[in-house]
This record gives sequence, structure tokens and C-alpha cells, in this order.
Amino acid sequence: MPSLKRLIEFYKSISIILLNTLLLLIFLNLFLQLLIVLFEDKVPKGSMRFGMETLKEVYPNLSEKDILTLGHESWYNQDFKYEPYIQFTRKAKKGKFLNIHEEGFRYIQDQCSYPINKGNYNIFLFGGSTAFGYGVGDNDTIASRIQYRLRNNYNFTSVCVYNFGMGAYFSIQEGILLQNLIRKNQIPNMSIYIDLLNDYNAPDSQPKFTPKLKDYMAGKNKVINALSELPITRIGVYLIFSRDRRLIKGEKELKEITGRYFINKKIIESVSEGFGVKTYFVVQPIPLYNYNLSNHIIYKKYPHILNVSVNGKLGYEILRGQYDKLDFNDRKNIIWLADIQENRSENLYVDSDHYNPYFSDEIAEEIAKSIKSSIHS
Repeated sequence: MPSLKRLIEFYKSISIILLNTLLLLIFLNLFLQLLIVLFEDKVPKGSMRFGMETLKEVYPNLSEKDILTLGHESWYNQDFKYEPYIQFTRKAKKGKFLNIHEEGFRYIQDQCSYPINKGNYNIFLFGGSTAFGYGVGDNDTIASRIQYRLRNNYNFTSVCVYNFGMGAYFSIQEGILLQNLIRKNQIPNMSIYIDLLNDYNAPDSQPKFTPKLKDYMAGKNKVINALSELPITRIGVYLIFSRDRRLIKGEKELKEITGRYFINKKIIESVSEGFGVKTYFVVQPIPLYNYNLSNHIIYKKYPHILNVSVNGKLGYEILRGQYDKLDFNDRKNIIWLADIQENRSENLYVDSDHYNPYFSDEIAEEIAKSIKSSIHS
């Protein structure tokens, strides 16, 4: 009997410990959830991580209040929604600097109506976050400046540009997005694709939420996924993984990505030709290729920020070799802008790799000059 009594006492002790532990976890998560609700908008994200003094150098023409507003609208509350075939798009949003239509495109200066008016010359612009324009206002995105340049410099007054750039998108998703829009009878006269940075740096060359969707469909990691939503887990992950991580790819993999990009290009061209859509493919500038990083304000103070785009340098060297071998027909609709920042002595970026308003306008002007002869011809 003494041993049974000891067993009962042991059971009681363990039960009390487990109950107290469970209650502690519950109250801790409730407390942390309250902190998330109260302070999530105050945790530095995106370019806001670099501090106001640095950001005032990056945005010399904005007040501190506007810098905070622009940063908040760019980097906070990036609400995604499911979209067939392309996995995700952005929810509608209204702000001072950033506005998103319910169809997923970002507004530009003097935005034309949607659905498109087929009496206009409609241009759809696709790309990743650099095309979307993280860190700049609606009027300063590449898409906005292309429309402005075409209308004001070249007198194409009926041109309407739509900015379908989306953070984390790369060439495969963009081609599928064009097909989605065609299915909705939203067929542009021209489509422009600003790419390569995300193609080289996308994990496993898959869309953003692919790993989670694979696990969900396979019925895996249900407990882990449930635990990942707990406040204590979310805060722990932020503290441990808040710095950008290297995803270094070898030469063989980067060559495969380059080859896949040109395959995607041909697929887009084939679909577009069937619907009378002219196509242009822009090789975007990136900070690690032909740019003097001593002029990069953020990089000089936070060198680790370029870890996320570390594959770009070798990728672009491989791409250049492939590009030089293309015949005229294969390269006639490629706009090579990778060298546009060579020998430049000013800052061109608002963070690791997103363009500032000045550079966005310069890129837009180069694109406008390259496509003007194809408009209404």
C-alpha cells in the first residue's frame, strides 16, 4: 500500500505540474497575442529596419512623416488572397502612397479604368516586387512612369498602363497571370515583363507558398502548422529568423534557371501571338551586377541585406553569355537594362534591391524608348 500511495502522490504532483504548465502557456500566448495586436505595427519591417537617419538619406525629398507612411504602406499588412493557377495575389488596398485594385494591379498616376477600354492602347506590366514598386509611391513606379513618358514625351495619349507586378512573382507566374487575364477577356495590346532577380533567387524555383501547399495536400505537418500560428511561435520565429538568409545556388542550377527563363519567354510569346499581344522582356538591373556598391546607401551600413540576392551576380554572368549567343529574332524583344547603372556614382535603391523614384523613372524611360516604335504599328 505505501507504494500505491507514493504512486498516487506522484500522479498528483505530475498532474499539477502539467496543469500549471498548460495554464502558463495559455496565459503566455494570450499575453503575447495582446502584444502583437498592440505593437505589431511598430516592429520595424522592410526598409523601416534601417532607421530614420538612414532613410532620410534614401528619401531626401520626403518628410519624416511621409517616410513612415510610405514604409508602413509598403511593408506592413501585405494581405494576400488565393488566385487560381498563380497561387496568390494582393487584396485591394487604399492608402496615401499605395493603392491596389480589387483585381490585384497597383494603381498608377492617371490610372485608366478597368475592365480595359479596347479603344485605348493597353499595356500590362508584369514582374516581381521591383515592378510592383516596393518603397515608392504609386506615381513613382516603373509602370506609372512608362505611361507618363509615352503620353508626354512621345504623344501616345491613348496609352493605358496597368501595373500587375507582384512581390515574389517570377517569370512562370507572370505568364500564367497573362493567361488568367486573357480568360477574363482582358487582352492587352502589349505586355512587358521585368524579370530575373526573382527567377534566380526563388527558393527551388517555386512560387512563394508551394512548400505549405504541398504539405497541406499531403496531409503533413498538421501539428507543426497549427503550432506555427501560436503567438509564442510567431515571435520566436521573428527573433530567430529576422535576418535575411543566404540561399546560395551553384552554377549548374543557375544555368538551368537561365534556360528555363528562355523557355518561359517562348511560352509567353506563343500565347501572346495567338491573341495579338506584343511582348517585351526587360532584364532588370540588380545591385550585385555592374553597380558600384559604395554608392548604395543601405548596403554601406547593412552589408548583409544583399544576402537574399546573392545568386544574381553569377546568374547574370551566365545570362549575359546566353544573351550574346542569341540571334536577332530571339533577342529583338529583349530590353537589356542590366548595365544601365554601370559607372553611376549615386544611390539608386531604397533598400536591398528596390529602385528609388529617380531610378524607376530612368528605367521607365529606357523601356518607353524601346517600345515606342511598336505602339500603333
